[in-house]
Amino acid sequence: AAPRDAEIRKDVQDYYGQVLKTSADLQTNACVTPDTPVPEHIRQALRNVHEEVTARYYGCGLVIPECLENCWILDLGSGSGRDCYVLSQLVGEKGHVTGIDMTESQVEVAKNHLHYHMEKFGFQTSNVTFLHGCIERLAEAGIQNESYDIVECLGGALHWRDLAILAQKIGFCPPRLVTAHFITIQNTELQRVTGDCRFVSATYRLFKLPKTEPAKRCQVVYNGGITGHEKELIFDANFTFKEGEVVEVDGETAALLKNSRFAQDFLFRPSGATLAGSPALESKDVITDPFKLAEDFDKMKPKYGPAAAAGGCCGKKKNC
Repeated sequence: AAPRDAEIRKDVQDYYGQVLKTSADLQTNACVTPDTPVPEHIRQALRNVHEEVTARYYGCGLVIPECLENCWILDLGSGSGRDCYVLSQLVGEKGHVTGIDMTESQVEVAKNHLHYHMEKFGFQTSNVTFLHGCIERLAEAGIQNESYDIVECLGGALHWRDLAILAQKIGFCPPRLVTAHFITIQNTELQRVTGDCRFVSATYRLFKLPKTEPAKRCQVVYNGGITGHEKELIFDANFTFKEGEVVEVDGETAALLKNSRFAQDFLFRPSGATLAGSPALESKDVITDPFKLAEDFDKMKPKYGPAAAAGGCCGKKKNC
């Protein structure tokens, strides 16, 4: 790595390995999960995680996909291993979770509690693996790549339009935006560095489809078979599938559902088909801008509780 890259990498390792003692020391809410509903089986999995692992968690919110039985999962930047330990309870005996982090002391925290977690919920030793790795190159774009804003997840932040371009270049379908929340800054020096930029923490689904004939627009019915999401499945910002309801979807969405691990949980019918007692529903206007979604979430704060939007989202600022 270039001298500057090596310096940044060391600063990041020192910050997460030595400066931060608990998640309470963070200077932004980029690593805090907004107060939105979490299924009971995931809350239980979180309760099973050792308190030291949870205290040293500096991740980017709780991102637990659905239908993980038998999946092999890679967690890049796994830190103290909180998410890995949660995921290991959901993939089953045939599944596997691998965590990779560039901060050796964080990896040691994760490894130190392997014995505790094996006894706690009895997964095989081969079910979860922690590896120490390093980042050869950090993003050159963004605001100012000073060490402080990089370690707080702001420096080198990827523009959401660039994410779509990069994803499609390597063979993924257009990213499907799921959630987005504004990032707030509680440190005056960090506010000075970021200037008039705004930041959101966004969750996306990305899929690769087989090279077959494109799927046609059709109707789908969710059967309610996904654990923790029996009543409804929030697929992305545009589609929420309620159990038993008919939803008209575009060809790409139909292809994603048919060719993914979600296929067994949906009934597919030709567009225009009728099902007794279930009128077809119109889909929402397509939302792709995470800042628009974050603003919509702000308006729903009375429903979901305090959100991650105060302070960092006001005024005319650049959307980064």
